Parts: sequence; C-alpha cells; structure tokens
Amino acid sequence: MTGREPWTLKGHNKAVLACAFSPEGRRFVSGSEDQTLKLWDAETGAQVYTLGAHTGGVEACAFSPDGRKIISGSGDGTLKLWDAANPVELRTLKGHGNWVYACSFSPDGRRIVSGSDNGKLKLWDAHTGRELRTLEGHTAWVLACSFSRDGRRILSGSQDRTLKVWDAETGAELLTFEDANWVYACGFSPDGRRIVSGGAGLKLWDAETGAELQTLSQASGVTDCAFAPDGHWIVSGNMDGTLKLWEGGSDSVVADLRVPGVIRSVAVHPMLTTVVCGSESGAIYRVELEGIDYGPIVATAVQESQGSTLRCPKCWEAHPLDDAWLGQVIECPTPGCGLSLRVNPFVAGSSMKRMRKRLFGRRG
Repeated sequence: MTGREPWTLKGHNKAVLACAFSPEGRRFVSGSEDQTLKLWDAETGAQVYTLGAHTGGVEACAFSPDGRKIISGSGDGTLKLWDAANPVELRTLKGHGNWVYACSFSPDGRRIVSGSDNGKLKLWDAHTGRELRTLEGHTAWVLACSFSRDGRRILSGSQDRTLKVWDAETGAELLTFEDANWVYACGFSPDGRRIVSGGAGLKLWDAETGAELQTLSQASGVTDCAFAPDGHWIVSGNMDGTLKLWEGGSDSVVADLRVPGVIRSVAVHPMLTTVVCGSESGAIYRVELEGIDYGPIVATAVQESQGSTLRCPKCWEAHPLDDAWLGQVIECPTPGCGLSLRVNPFVAGSSMKRMRKRLFGRRG
C-alpha cells in the first residue's frame, strides 16, 4: 500500500527507454538512448555487464522465455540478439531500415516480433534470424508489440491512434481498436482475455471483441504499462514522474509513487511485487509495493519437442504437464516451493487440434 525505493541504479548517461526482467526474475536488462544495454542483478542491483554494439539509441529489449537470450531494437534500424549469460552478440537482424521501437519473443521462444517507425511489424525466426513475414496496416510509428501467452496473436500499438491484433501465423489483421491518442504502450493480460494500453490515458479492452472495457480516469501521460503476474493489478509509468498501481476492474489508484524525472519504461517482476522503472535522467529505480498481495501467479505450459512442460517462475523447475492442471489453480509440484499457480487452459506452441483434444477429448 506504500512504496519504498530500496535502491537507485546509475550507469546509463541518457534516458532509459526500455527495461525487462528475466523470466526467473533474478536479472533485468535495460536499454538506453546512450546506445547501450546493461544487465543487472535484480537482488543486489550490481551491474553484470554492458552491451554496446548498437549505433543508435536502444528503444526496446526483452528476454527469451528460457532466459538464455536477449533481443534489442534500436534507432539504428536493426535488432540484435545477445547471449544473456555472456556479453556476446549472436546475430544482427536487418530488414526494417527504420527505427525499431518495439520487440518481443513468442512464448515458445521460436519467433520474434518487432515494430518500426514506418508502420510495419516484422516476424523473425529467433534461431536463424530469418525474416518470416511483414505485417502492414498501421499508418504511423509502431511503438509497442507483443505476443499473447498462447502465441497465436500479436498485439501492436501505434502513433496512428490504433491498436491492432494480428494472427501470428498468417499475419492477418483480426481486430482494430480505435483510440483518441497515440498508443505508447500495450500488452495482453496473462490469461489473454484483456488488453491494457497507455498514451494520453490508460484503457482496458476486451481482447476477443475489441470492446473498450474501461478508461482509468486518473491516468494521463502514460509512457509504459503492464499487468502484474496475477493479472489483477496494473502498473503504469507516467510523464509526471509517477508510478501508479491500479486494481483491476476499478478506477482507483492504490499507490501513487513519485520518482525524480520522467518515467520512460516499466518492468514488473514475474513473481514478486517488485517494479523497476527507467527515467529520462538515465537512472533506474527499483520499487517494492509493500502491502500488496498477489493472487495465484498465471502460468502457461509450453509445447516442446519432448512434450508439454509447465515452468514455475519461483523455483524455475519445469514439470511435465498434467492435462488436469489446465484451467486450474495448483501448488507448484516442486517440494518446498509452495507457489500458487493459475494454469492457463491453453498450451503455448500447441496446435488448435491438439488443444481441443486436451480440453474436450478426441471428439472435441
């Protein structure tokens, strides 16, 4: 219910435009206008290493779902794939030719989506760096993009005042959400049913129909936003230097915390009530949301070559999926872990036919 700032990290000398936690929550990465990325220890705040091969500001960054790779997008028109364990550049992805403002991995780690200032999104093979598809429909800068947890949809937000939902396989445009202002940030809820978007304000949308569910009246100048891992709470960073915490389904601000300067980026820990935000000054702040209790953490099983597995974000153990877990709340099977997990009723990377058999039996 109150915010405590445990520490401030200084290392970048220009605005921190992007930040992201690793999937197990032990590290986070930041990208800056100073053309570098930095990897940090999320427990101690120690800087692990600096990545400095971009020749333009780093506008976006994300970890792969297994935590082994980092993707970054830059004003130099490229994406770069990095080894998350060592300061090594693995591959450069060229194709946009314009500023890359957004990038994200698919839930199974096999694909990457990116968005550029020419209004186009591109899909890439995460292993080879090969361009798979271009998604065209926006008429201005694409400032945000991400996959749904099942990997079947892509969400994008643009300066053209729209959000769009795309079919991740075919590239077909499925839905368009009309907003009154630029869309700086957007993301699916962990269960894929809702979308949050930020710009001049903060809005919630129905991800299936495109209907606007709610406008949060106390939000303005939103630069970044994200759902908490239980899907109930929402965090927004704002141009006035405030970090706001919202309770899902209500228009009430539970916490309104101020940090020095404009907040440019926000990342929420995958399990804990911890938030990091990057500022215009180059500083990074870690905030603990004391007094907030999450519900069960939403987890998604992933289809892999050896079968479907469910990985716990606390102990980081992967367990063979029991189909009886789908759509249920379970305790992590690892002895002594105890984390409560709400398992999504779908499996990322699984075909629709296979999922119907899982959920409804062979006749489904």
